[in-house]
Amino acid sequence: MLNNISHINSRQMQTLIICICALIVCFTYLLGIEFGSSTPIVEFFSAEKKQFAMQLEGLVDNNSLVRDSPELPLWLMYVLGVLIMLFGVPHGALDFDLATRKIPLHTRTQKCGFMFLYSLLASTCVVLWYYLPALMLCVFLAISIWHFAADWELYLPTYLCLLTALWILTLPALLQPEVFINILSMLWISSKEGHFLQWVFSLISVICTLVLLLNWRTLINKGYSYVFELIAYLLLLTFSHVLVFFTLYFCIIHSASYLMRYYRNITQQKIYLIMQISGIMLLTVILGASIVFFSQSYGIETHFYTWLFVGLFALTTPHMLLVEKYFKAN
Repeated sequence: MLNNISHINSRQMQTLIICICALIVCFTYLLGIEFGSSTPIVEFFSAEKKQFAMQLEGLVDNNSLVRDSPELPLWLMYVLGVLIMLFGVPHGALDFDLATRKIPLHTRTQKCGFMFLYSLLASTCVVLWYYLPALMLCVFLAISIWHFAADWELYLPTYLCLLTALWILTLPALLQPEVFINILSMLWISSKEGHFLQWVFSLISVICTLVLLLNWRTLINKGYSYVFELIAYLLLLTFSHVLVFFTLYFCIIHSASYLMRYYRNITQQKIYLIMQISGIMLLTVILGASIVFFSQSYGIETHFYTWLFVGLFALTTPHMLLVEKYFKAN
């Protein structure tokens, strides 16, 4: 058995971890411990039918058809926060180091110029998102598909990698529609646009599922790890909150893969790189604690979460463009 484990590569180990997380979520759900889930998918659709019947009878109004997304337990928010701190923050913190190595940036003026352009692009994304949120969401989705597709390049040809990334990003709209719409409402997207995007993304998710099933021979020939990983994502979205699903995918699969690849490609100054990331993580902890303190003291939680989501999207755009041009191309 130990010999078999020794032959498992790092990517297969990540798949194993995400599958274990999915099994833990399912097991704890059976014990009555929910990871922010509302109801299983089957119960959700049956509940929607009952609610629709009540609407016809005049017992409920139209607004009650879209329920509030379930809140995440406090302990779970801390767990997700730790994962993001350990994997997500270093993932983005490498951007400046990547720029200094690949562009490269030698002088202080060049480094300041890079930081200015990086911040300007992120700020532009915030402004555009404020005025055209639905369009920017679609643009962001398109960029993310290409960026996340690399997570399956060891398993599949390019077209199936892109299809898998598209499936991952649109699946929440299909399996957790009420949560998906409520998250969009936090991102300045109107209810009408949110329902339309939920319908479109759900349709895309169904099409992706059918195409993946039609390519089952190719998928099986590449090994069962990929298939088990997809099943794990389905279980996570069925029995946990969409934020739990995406955080686990982003940290365990996407960020971990990027960090390992980056560390292997760097031949010099690895200790300096680790110290740099540790410093950024410490500053992030201090900043995060300060924001939480002021948000609780002054009652700005709603605006805080909205700006947190939009800010993360805005910072992700220059990150993805930088990685695509200077990391994957070299």
